[in-house]
Amino acid sequence: MTPDRLSALAARWNRRWALAALGLAAAAALAATVTMTRWAGLPIGLDVFTGLALGGLALLTVRRRRPLVDARTIARHLDRTVPDLGDSTELVLADAVALSGLERLQRERVGRVLDSLAEPPLPHPAGRRLARGAAVLVIAAAALALLPFPSRSPRARSVAAPPAAAPSAAPSIDGVDVSIDPPRYVGRRRRHGTAWDLDQVEESGHVTWRVRIGGAVEQAALLTTAGDSLPLQPTGDGGFTVALTATTSRLYQVVATGPGGRAATPYHRLLVVADAPPVVTVVRPDLRTAVAADAAPVAVEVLVHDDYGLRDADIVATLTSGQGEGVKFREQRLSFDRKEVRRGGGWRLTRALDLRALGLGPGDELYFSVVARDSRVPLPNETRSETHFVAVADTGSPVLADFSGIAIDILPEYFRSQRQIIIDTERLLAERRGITSQEFRDRSQNIGLDQHLLRLRYGEIVGDETVIDAPLGVDETGAAEVHEHDTEENATRLAQTVKTTLKAALQQMWDAELRLRTSDPQGALPYEYRALELLKQVQQSARLYVQRTGFAPPPLEPDRNRFTGELDDIASRSATTIRVAADSLPAVRRGLALLDRLAGGAPPAPGDVQTLELAGREIARLAADDPARHLTALGLVRTLITALARDGSPCPGCVARARQALWSALPVPAAAPARAAVARDGVARRYFELLETLP
Repeated sequence: MTPDRLSALAARWNRRWALAALGLAAAAALAATVTMTRWAGLPIGLDVFTGLALGGLALLTVRRRRPLVDARTIARHLDRTVPDLGDSTELVLADAVALSGLERLQRERVGRVLDSLAEPPLPHPAGRRLARGAAVLVIAAAALALLPFPSRSPRARSVAAPPAAAPSAAPSIDGVDVSIDPPRYVGRRRRHGTAWDLDQVEESGHVTWRVRIGGAVEQAALLTTAGDSLPLQPTGDGGFTVALTATTSRLYQVVATGPGGRAATPYHRLLVVADAPPVVTVVRPDLRTAVAADAAPVAVEVLVHDDYGLRDADIVATLTSGQGEGVKFREQRLSFDRKEVRRGGGWRLTRALDLRALGLGPGDELYFSVVARDSRVPLPNETRSETHFVAVADTGSPVLADFSGIAIDILPEYFRSQRQIIIDTERLLAERRGITSQEFRDRSQNIGLDQHLLRLRYGEIVGDETVIDAPLGVDETGAAEVHEHDTEENATRLAQTVKTTLKAALQQMWDAELRLRTSDPQGALPYEYRALELLKQVQQSARLYVQRTGFAPPPLEPDRNRFTGELDDIASRSATTIRVAADSLPAVRRGLALLDRLAGGAPPAPGDVQTLELAGREIARLAADDPARHLTALGLVRTLITALARDGSPCPGCVARARQALWSALPVPAAAPARAAVARDGVARRYFELLETLP
């Protein structure tokens, strides 16, 4: 779907609304004409003129309350009503050149979903309400025309006319009763209250308001800063009710409109408490453990806790065997042997890992993490612990030999495994369209785990600090042998240049792992290729050589090159960089310019209310995160908007208070860099003073 189609949908909605408004005005004119003719006894011409005047007034009133619907409003409405769009419809309206690669892919996907909609849903049917109102007026006019009223002379009617009725008062919002139904899996009961501000609402909870409104009410709605407009339904006993499923925090207000005017509450808080993921703590074993081939099973003890309740937890283990290009990986999911419910909530899980039963032998390794899921529905929160390592010690003895003066390759055999990670990543990207999203994320996570394991092995070579459980080289009292492990330089005999290149490769592996674990294999590929390139450099340079005897460097010839005055290859280079800071809160800044104009005595302009509405929306987004700071400012801006919309001029003191509120919403500017003062002692200062006196 192109931006033009979104604009066409907005134009169609506006046309429907305009036709409904015109029909309502015509129905109002007809009803007024019939009423004047039957009740007031006015002449036919005067009755028609009065009816047309009242119909025109109704049309102007309705047009004044016309909602602002444009292409961006249609996009936001489609995001709320079509879940497959993933809240990304506004990408269709953005400039494709300014979008990132991922945003362009999302934009194409959104376009396909929108094109598949034969009749996209339009926003809340304000035009239907106008049409229903017009139908009611037409029916009332027909009933008045058909009812048998006694004929009276104009004079008699004027004499017997009842006293004029007092003008209707505006509705009054008197109070509210709120009930909150938490989701079933939370295990909490329904609770009630009479406060407008709701600070502890569970995620996906069902909130119901029963609002008490006094006076005649034509329509009432609950408006939120997320763009929702939920109509209040009458309950039959003078109250109105509305319900909302709480997904994110927002501000809301209730607006009621009647024959005598409009009433609205201030903005109130609806703060949603998100369901936190489980907390997983692996008590045993340590992060890195080395055991003998015939050792006892490794004990695993895990503590798991969640705020609302746990569903399950298991061990995701990766077993490796072999060396070099022959390394084989296989993954298993292992359940725990025992589960105990802890006092205060949570589980204590234990299992004994029998390495021999799992098929591990000398030189093999086991990598495992614990995955826990809570009881959230429809999709549970999942937490994965850190990866723990269990290595089975190799029974073979190392062979030592003297290789003085011989070039040897001191790097291990598995340096070429980075190429396999690249192959797996490219295969995943090629098969992406034929697999599910969950399988795509799982395979990306597994490749990220392989990259993680390979990075840890390289980290051992450059001297990264590791923690092992086996006390190798430690006596019974805990004292280490006569080896210097305080610095990473003593942990390896690699040359400094080789070590630097290898550390750069580790950084590239880390960046690739980060993107693989966040399901972005396309973004990980450049880092994987760069890591492979650096490893090739290490493989070519990581050799030991004995310095050649009798080495004689070539003689220097300074007399041939010094003071020759040849400056052809020397050039002066300069670069200029212009940095433009992004303007924060643009609508608030435009509102400040408007208030400065009003404070100077200028009359209000037609678009001032809309400008202040946009500024109020930006402050409302800030108030959702920090209500204590911005909620008062939002109320002051709303008071000024109401005064301008009702009277056409600001109320006394409203401009100054709203101006101060907008200023308080702006972020504090960063301090500009100042030029550091150069401290000079007396001798230096005297030296520069003498320089200035020279001719």
